[in-house]
Amino acid sequence: MILGTVIISLLLLITLIPSIMAFILKPISRLRNAMEAYSRGEEIQPFRETEDEIGSLYRTFNEMQKTIDEHRNSLKERVEEATSQLQRTNEMLMESSRLYRELSNRKSDFISFISHELRTPLTAIQGAIDYINARTAILMNKGHPDEIKDIQQFLKVIDSNFERLKRMVKDSLNIEKIEQGRMEFHFECINIDRTIQDILLEVLPLLEKKGIRIQTEIDVEMLTYADEDRIKEVLCNLLANSIDHSPEGALIHIEGYRTGDRTVIRIEDEGPGVAPEVQKKIFEKFYKGRTGGTGLGLALCKLIIEQHGGELGVLSDGIKGSTFYFKLPAMVESDETQDTCHR
Repeated sequence: MILGTVIISLLLLITLIPSIMAFILKPISRLRNAMEAYSRGEEIQPFRETEDEIGSLYRTFNEMQKTIDEHRNSLKERVEEATSQLQRTNEMLMESSRLYRELSNRKSDFISFISHELRTPLTAIQGAIDYINARTAILMNKGHPDEIKDIQQFLKVIDSNFERLKRMVKDSLNIEKIEQGRMEFHFECINIDRTIQDILLEVLPLLEKKGIRIQTEIDVEMLTYADEDRIKEVLCNLLANSIDHSPEGALIHIEGYRTGDRTVIRIEDEGPGVAPEVQKKIFEKFYKGRTGGTGLGLALCKLIIEQHGGELGVLSDGIKGSTFYFKLPAMVESDETQDTCHR
């Protein structure tokens, strides 16, 4: 009797196992498939919830899906908003860049036009000054020296302002050419000590006018690869600047030496110095110091030295004296450089 009951129970269990497995595993399999599809980004419909354990599992999954979708939609909106903002910013930058290029081109055209237009009247003024100077010298010998001296004083004022205007035109053109990449540089091996001696002869009248003495301490045969005319322009600007700011009878010390792979030139004066807070500003275009000037000379010097792969700067305590210096790449002397470098 008992054995029959056990056998019947086993048969019933065996018969019910597939139904039980289907009842339990099929919903779990559906949930697993839904999770895999959701992980691939596919859209799935929420499960119908029941009051049993499987229904509780479905409900938890539905809530998780809803939360993830809300976060995903929120993130998507934020990304779209950020992308839209980025696009608008990019469009503004492109428009600003276009306007900058347009203004830069207009500025270049304006400077070139003004500089070109000024050359003709400047040349005429220079010719007139030279002629009047020559005529007044002749008239001086024929009498009326006092009247002639008055005229000559006014001519000196005209000539001084003419030279200042001519420098401004020249410096403006050179700065514009360098910034636009249109300045031609002719690099060659040069002896910087010889270049300095040449410039000292050019500024001799300025030195004598104020009774300024020059002391040089320059190493010989300092070879560098540079555009000699441009380096002369830098030296002339720096020396003229030191002379302008030095008192009468002062001393200007010029030092030249090599350190490592650099040739260093230092010009030290006894002027009023450069305040620390303006030592960077003086190399900016149109910055004018105590004595006015065009505000272009030092800016031009800086651009020229940078085109040589060098460095230009100033050392000063802002109380007395300034030391302007520049560094250029040095060259190692060899038989080949001795044949090609200027002596």
